[in-house]
Amino acid sequence: MTMPQPDNGGLLPGWPQRLSHIAARRVPVLFQSVAVTRPFVSFTFDDFPRSAARLGADLLEQRGARGTFYAATGLIGRPHDLWPMARMEDVARLDARGHEIGWHTHDHWLAWQYDAARLADEYRKSTAFIAEAAPGARLETFAYPFGIGCFWRKLQLSGMTRCARSVQPGLNSGRVDLGFLRAFDLSPDVIDIHRVRALMDEAVRAPGWLIFFTHDVAEHPTRYGTTPRLLADAVAAAQDAGLPIAPVCEVLDHLGVPWLRDA
Repeated sequence: MTMPQPDNGGLLPGWPQRLSHIAARRVPVLFQSVAVTRPFVSFTFDDFPRSAARLGADLLEQRGARGTFYAATGLIGRPHDLWPMARMEDVARLDARGHEIGWHTHDHWLAWQYDAARLADEYRKSTAFIAEAAPGARLETFAYPFGIGCFWRKLQLSGMTRCARSVQPGLNSGRVDLGFLRAFDLSPDVIDIHRVRALMDEAVRAPGWLIFFTHDVAEHPTRYGTTPRLLADAVAAAQDAGLPIAPVCEVLDHLGVPWLRDA
């Protein structure tokens, strides 16, 4: 059973925002692209709930794998309507165990709600926040809150991070736009293990980089999360298919994408 992924178009109130999102999705930043010549799979977690930082990370580690956890730093350790949020000690634990801490803004606003100065300030806040818990962590990669892009912020992000991940479904194959990487929702309301295995096979054949995203990990997750069984089965399916599992930043290393801060 595979259902269509949800459309977040309701978060785009008018035609300027819609056009900017479409441009972000369809117009590549020419100097921020790379050819995918080897298959990979990455498991990513947005916001991130404590269940992702604990149960999600543990399930990956049981198979010798690591993931990317996109932190909206202003939400960490604070009350949340949908799930208990990760805490500072969870950030330190993930970093110490080899997972990637990615950037998901500080205040978790939509991309079009930021101007250039505010987004730059958010990055400074997030960097300082993460440094308190994990001084060695580097916010190298980005995920758009709610998957909503903005062309002007996409251009800005190309000079701040190594890539930006969307929620637009698709396999990243051939020459890919690092400013709007495609990803598949791992929610059991959207995908099942049969579809997951088919995507793994497609990634091997293409070859392509397959990215999954989710939020909480629970037996009865929110609509935005996944179950421990589906996550564990997806990790096992990747290994059965011979797909290397790596955090987003490590895939970029393998593909030869530089980190601008070291240039």
